[in-house]
Amino acid sequence: MKLSFLVESLSGLLVAKQLVPGQEETEIRKVTSSVWQVEPGTLFVAVKGFSFDGGTLCGEAVKRGASAIVSETAGQGNIPWFTVRDSREALALLCAVCCGRPADSMTLIGVTGTNGKTTVASMIEHILSSCGKTTGIVGTVENKVGKTSFYSGFTTPEPETLHRMFSDMRQVGTEYAVMEVSSHAADQRRVSGISFEVGVFTNLTEDHLDYHRTMENYKNAKLSFIRQCRAGILNKDTVYYDDFAKNCTGYSYSLRDRNASFYACNIMTGTNARNAVDSVFDIVAFGTTFPVRMKIPGIFNIYNAVAAFGACSVLGIEPEQIGAALSSFKGVRGRMELVEAGTPYKIIIDFAHTPDGLLNLLSAAREFTPGKIIVVFGCGGDRDRFKRPVMGQIAEKYADWKIVTSDNPRTEDPAAILNDIVAGMKKDDGLLVIEDRREAIRKALSLAEEGDTVLIAGKGHEEYQTIGLEKYPFNERAIIWDLLK
Repeated sequence: MKLSFLVESLSGLLVAKQLVPGQEETEIRKVTSSVWQVEPGTLFVAVKGFSFDGGTLCGEAVKRGASAIVSETAGQGNIPWFTVRDSREALALLCAVCCGRPADSMTLIGVTGTNGKTTVASMIEHILSSCGKTTGIVGTVENKVGKTSFYSGFTTPEPETLHRMFSDMRQVGTEYAVMEVSSHAADQRRVSGISFEVGVFTNLTEDHLDYHRTMENYKNAKLSFIRQCRAGILNKDTVYYDDFAKNCTGYSYSLRDRNASFYACNIMTGTNARNAVDSVFDIVAFGTTFPVRMKIPGIFNIYNAVAAFGACSVLGIEPEQIGAALSSFKGVRGRMELVEAGTPYKIIIDFAHTPDGLLNLLSAAREFTPGKIIVVFGCGGDRDRFKRPVMGQIAEKYADWKIVTSDNPRTEDPAAILNDIVAGMKKDDGLLVIEDRREAIRKALSLAEEGDTVLIAGKGHEEYQTIGLEKYPFNERAIIWDLLK
């Protein structure tokens, strides 16, 4: 691809350019922000990041044979050099063009919010594929291209990876791509230049403040994504609804407001639904009531289902088809996942790692637990410290046994993280602090009796534990089965 064609996408970002006559005909084979991937034929984008400025690596890129450079700093030497206002946005736009703008060939649905992104995205993908559509998914638990699924390292990948994935999807004829859009991705412009047909906003509660610093910044990152969407499916029951409704052509969904575009009522969950893990409810839309029965519990999952119902309705899927597809949805790995272990008590693994997520998990468990709730949880290191005592407070209020343990301590002292959590608790009643996570799970299982529920929160789909800078294998399902032997 000619350099001149590729950099046309930078017209709105360009501050200055350094070109010798004839260099615009330079052939570019690859765009990257990783200096280690640079070779002749590469356009290197020097990204200015959160803690590191890629501009310091431009000299190294030149040594490695870069054919052109894009950065926020002025050009040096004889190499084609483009100075831009925002290197991250430039990277996203250039990656899209270099791959032939593959996302333009499919209908994109994006899901953002603190909690619920993975489940809503998975529900939407399940509904569309159940209706015979060719689908792809980009998310926290998995990426799916055609019939091939593979593990995802990030909620929303960097542009180089994302647009290659879209290119692979195009090759297999994908009609609809559903993706989770994290606040980090929106803030870092990873989805710049992508047009979303539908954007879902689930909720906004405290998280990632180690990165965003304030809730206002966190909200604004989500808003920047929703502005890219032709239509928004917005949770009317959040305090931020009006902010989002002002920024897009929106449809609302609710479990409280009958005037919402999509409204759930006649709700029965847990034991009231005749099956401990069922959810039975009606969705009112377009003046008609549509009954739904799902095989997963929890009020928060009804919110997720109504959001997915709204998104697929806006895409033109018949409501009856949506309801039928939701009834066959089996849930997502690591999201309210029931571990089949033959015990007289329930064992559930969930990704809940925020105050709101933990509250939703505990509330859902109470709906179908006649006995005690035993929760094992911790908080990640090198992340938002403000939520730790809040999560301790929530666990104390809603669980009978609280076992505080390590999550992914990363480079922090695990004991210091546990102390932060326990600081939010006022009583020692039913409280155990066990730093070793395997031992904490063993203790929880030993305490459980018939009718109880053991909740293991925080890691969900993850099969590793990050201690220091290393990731160690840690499969909670395998650990549970091994301990129960």
